[in-house]
Amino acid sequence: MKKIIIWMGFVLVIIFICIQFYPVEYTNPPVTEEIKAPEEVLSVLRNSCYDCHSNETRWPWYNRIAPASWLIMYDVTNGRANMNFSEWDIFEMIEYDMKTLIIGAVTSGVMPPFIYILGHPNAKLSNEDIAVLAEWAETK
Repeated sequence: MKKIIIWMGFVLVIIFICIQFYPVEYTNPPVTEEIKAPEEVLSVLRNSCYDCHSNETRWPWYNRIAPASWLIMYDVTNGRANMNFSEWDIFEMIEYDMKTLIIGAVTSGVMPPFIYILGHPNAKLSNEDIAVLAEWAETK
């Protein structure tokens, strides 16, 4: 049994080394039009949302290690596709609906995701942050 465990550990190490040869290309495309909002709202969004929902992602050191790099890139790609504060001109026509989605996601606790908060505890939204976003979301 001990030999099997050692052999499995060896195989896992080899697999871990091999997957490092499949890196992720992470980029921050140019900002085409940033969301227009009061500075207080922008501060909350930058702190808790921009890493996945903008072209201004702060890539962590562990983004260079697979499979974490694959998961992070997947989350950022999906986040940018669903709502990108750096390409707000795409969403401007439906801005009110996007604000409704934002406030719904933050008040329900869906955003920011728990797994993100584990690595970024300062991104956790306070009740005051949620109130700032809610007040902004109600404006047209």
